[in-house]
Amino acid sequence: MAVVKFVISGSPMNNIFPYIMKKEKTEQKLISGINCMPETAMEEFMAVKKQFNKTDGRQYYHVV
Repeated sequence: MAVVKFVISGSPMNNIFPYIMKKEKTEQKLISGINCMPETAMEEFMAVKKQFNKTDGRQYYHVV
Protein backbone atom coordinates (compact mmCIF):
# COMPACT_ATOMS: atom_id res chain seq x y z
CA MET A 1 0.00 0.00 0.00
CA ALA A 2 1.32 3.43 -0.93
CA VAL A 3 1.63 6.10 1.73
CA VAL A 4 1.52 9.76 0.76
CA LYS A 5 2.34 12.55 3.16
CA PHE A 6 2.71 16.30 2.92
CA VAL A 7 5.90 17.56 4.53
CA ILE A 8 5.83 21.10 5.90
CA SER A 9 9.13 22.76 5.16
CA GLY A 10 10.43 26.17 6.09
CA SER A 11 13.10 25.99 3.41
CA PRO A 12 13.00 28.70 0.74
CA MET A 13 11.76 27.57 -2.65
CA ASN A 14 15.15 28.10 -4.32
CA ASN A 15 16.64 25.44 -1.99
CA ILE A 16 14.21 22.64 -2.83
CA PHE A 17 15.16 22.03 -6.47
CA PRO A 18 18.80 21.07 -5.78
CA TYR A 19 17.60 18.95 -2.84
CA ILE A 20 14.98 16.92 -4.72
CA MET A 21 17.27 16.40 -7.72
CA LYS A 22 20.15 14.89 -5.70
CA LYS A 23 21.26 11.66 -7.35
CA GLU A 24 21.37 9.86 -4.00
CA LYS A 25 17.72 10.81 -3.30
CA THR A 26 16.00 10.46 -6.68
CA GLU A 27 16.43 8.23 -9.71
CA GLN A 28 17.34 10.32 -12.77
CA LYS A 29 14.37 8.94 -14.74
CA LEU A 30 12.00 10.51 -12.16
CA ILE A 31 13.37 14.03 -12.64
CA SER A 32 11.21 15.29 -15.47
CA GLY A 33 8.15 17.32 -16.29
CA ILE A 34 5.54 18.09 -18.90
CA ASN A 35 6.35 21.28 -20.83
CA CYS A 36 8.98 22.01 -18.19
CA MET A 37 12.69 21.25 -18.01
CA PRO A 38 14.38 20.54 -14.65
CA GLU A 39 17.08 23.11 -15.45
CA THR A 40 14.54 25.94 -15.77
CA ALA A 41 11.82 24.72 -13.40
CA MET A 42 12.61 27.23 -10.64
CA GLU A 43 12.36 30.22 -12.98
CA GLU A 44 9.14 28.85 -14.50
CA PHE A 45 7.57 28.27 -11.07
CA MET A 46 8.41 31.82 -10.01
CA ALA A 47 7.10 33.33 -13.28
CA VAL A 48 3.74 31.58 -12.80
CA LYS A 49 3.56 32.66 -9.14
CA LYS A 50 4.20 36.29 -10.15
CA GLN A 51 1.67 36.08 -12.98
CA PHE A 52 -1.06 35.06 -10.50
CA ASN A 53 0.12 37.29 -7.60
CA LYS A 54 0.96 34.29 -5.38
CA THR A 55 4.41 35.35 -4.19
CA ASP A 56 3.73 35.31 -0.45
CA GLY A 57 2.44 32.76 2.04
CA ARG A 58 2.93 29.03 1.41
CA GLN A 59 5.20 28.74 -1.62
CA TYR A 60 5.06 24.99 -2.19
CA TYR A 61 4.06 21.60 -0.81
CA HIS A 62 6.58 18.78 -0.55
CA VAL A 63 4.75 15.52 -1.17
CA VAL A 64 6.50 12.28 -0.20
